[in-house]
Amino acid sequence: IGGVEVVRYSGTDGNKLILTRRGAQDELDVDYLDGARAFILDYGSLLDTDGNEVNERMERSLFCVPISLPVSPVGLFPSGVGTCQYAQVTHTDAGELTEWIRYNIVQPSFRQLVRLDEEIVLGIVDWFHAGSVPPIQSGLLGGSPPPLSSPAPAVVSTIPSAPQSGGVTWRPQLGEEEELALPLSRAIADRLRFRGVADTYPQTHEAGTPVLPVFRVDSFVQMNPGAQDPVFLTGGLVASAGMQTNVVHRGYSTPASTPIRTYQDFLVNGAAAEAASTVEGYPVIERGEWVGLSTGLPTDLVVGSVGGASSNEDPRLLPRMAKFPSGERPSSADQVAIGGNANGANDTLPIPEVVVDEVVFQTLTHGQGLINGYAPESLAGSGLVLGEDLSESDTALRVNFTLLSSRGQLSGDREVLNTLPFNVGLARIGDEILCYVGKDYDTGWVELAPGGRGLLGTRPTPHAAGTVLYPITTIPVCLLAAEIDGDSAELPVDDSTRFPEEGTLLIGAELCHYTGKAGSAFTMPRASLEVGLQDGEGPGVFRGRFGTEPAAALAGTPVIFFPWRYWDRWQPGCDVPELSYLGLRVDQPGALFEDVFYQVDPIPFGGVTMESMLRMHRALPWDGDPDETPGLFLLDRGTEKDEQPWVLDVVSDALEARFFVEYQPGCFDPINGGRHGWKYTPRLRRFGVGYEAPGEVLWSVDR
Repeated sequence: IGGVEVVRYSGTDGNKLILTRRGAQDELDVDYLDGARAFILDYGSLLDTDGNEVNERMERSLFCVPISLPVSPVGLFPSGVGTCQYAQVTHTDAGELTEWIRYNIVQPSFRQLVRLDEEIVLGIVDWFHAGSVPPIQSGLLGGSPPPLSSPAPAVVSTIPSAPQSGGVTWRPQLGEEEELALPLSRAIADRLRFRGVADTYPQTHEAGTPVLPVFRVDSFVQMNPGAQDPVFLTGGLVASAGMQTNVVHRGYSTPASTPIRTYQDFLVNGAAAEAASTVEGYPVIERGEWVGLSTGLPTDLVVGSVGGASSNEDPRLLPRMAKFPSGERPSSADQVAIGGNANGANDTLPIPEVVVDEVVFQTLTHGQGLINGYAPESLAGSGLVLGEDLSESDTALRVNFTLLSSRGQLSGDREVLNTLPFNVGLARIGDEILCYVGKDYDTGWVELAPGGRGLLGTRPTPHAAGTVLYPITTIPVCLLAAEIDGDSAELPVDDSTRFPEEGTLLIGAELCHYTGKAGSAFTMPRASLEVGLQDGEGPGVFRGRFGTEPAAALAGTPVIFFPWRYWDRWQPGCDVPELSYLGLRVDQPGALFEDVFYQVDPIPFGGVTMESMLRMHRALPWDGDPDETPGLFLLDRGTEKDEQPWVLDVVSDALEARFFVEYQPGCFDPINGGRHGWKYTPRLRRFGVGYEAPGEVLWSVDR
């Protein structure tokens, strides 16, 4: 008599269940229940030892608890072996109606997802009868007459579980909890955790509403999947054909604990009252990250197959979910096409007008071999995890001794700081690029360079603990070893070994070219103090390139190797071999050079002009002032088709021209990277010279 029995019902009639089978525990393959039981529903007018009528005692009542949800096809859903699984009743057009359920048994014959296990059965029974149950006093009757019919069993509604705290920083709850004064039903729902779990609430769903499996992933790497995120899923195939696309409907990270609401003991006919909640640990075996999709699982992905892979496996062999751009290497690419339509198809889509400077194929090695037990390949490209909040003005940051890799967040030791492979280097955190100059292997503190925040067109911004820091290994950087001024031609640095023999540097807001290295210093030629002497006593020739201003800088300032398309190696008032220009010459002895013209193809940005310096006599120095030196001419613009040419009217044996590009201030934007003039150079289309020369005898014959 009494106890717990599983029944199967086919419907309801008012407040009655239409039972089709009693003692149906064998249909669920459970061995801790023993079939049909007998239940006393009417104790007449018997009293307990406290003087209360037994019929009114909650402990002597019969309760019905729904434990299943019908689904079809049921074969999509895995059984919970030793743990529970989740399923999602999906509303893509009204996400607030989406509900997650928790089950541990799949009943295939009747297509049911069932929530029932021995622990919950015994727990609820003990909970119903918590405390001392007063015995019935034999022969003592109460003052009320016996009821005309047996009281109906109390039905426990599936009221939503309490909102769960912990887990991720921000987790939206779907739907709203129904305000019902049913403390017992709420308490049972919190214990059972069947309907409306994982921060959802029980909803009313029409027949035909999709019910989809919810699958578990090892970890939410970098960010939590959000509603409508397009993702790729694969069951662990290397070939890209194994990838399938889908859309995330909801992601959920389980908390470490969950509140369990309780109730005040009450008489069946008495007033119900809620009691304080308690907090219980979330089942460890169920903790983790769960994802529900909008349209179900790919055909080659088995739910629950993500975990348990060997640490020595290539991550691309694992069942996984990724959102572009994930940073994952191509799985089987053996060729690449540059240019063409955006989707690679031969259709009518326009080809974008872009300039591809270079294509870099790089193998990311940082992170490899820094945590024992993991194959180096599986940790390649890992990042460091910020251990404390970083404000926009902080000059140091602290990282945890962990790596965030394609395998998830892995614990290591002090060696993980070698993810930053250089003593001085660049790193990316969020949308900001910064320069680090030192690492403390005992504490995890990373020192940042003076002026080392918000580099390369980014801005200093705050970053929360948990943000990932990735090294930028392809761009060399060093520090000034001494102070420089705007005329310096030697730029001493702490280490120039990672830099090529010539190139472009970004120092603060200034771009400059260097043409050589001397020890640990970048060098460039100096201009002449005296015109024509080439004494090398003047300022550095290639400071302030692309319209930037030569500026002083303090020791410790980052010096960054900067990519460029075209040299800006022309300097007015200078004549050194390292200059870059187009030289043309017209030889005509004794000619009157009347005029010249040149035409230039336009470029899409202003502030970039092609100019020309003319020299009419070999003896004239190229570094002279055209305004003060007869025979030197500076042409500061080309001539259009209908414009008059530049007038010379000079008698000479030859005309020499040097064409060069002048970049005006504003061609380069070091703060926001919003100016593009520095990326372009004009093209000389036509150059002409008008002259009159004395008569010449080209051929004669004596007679």
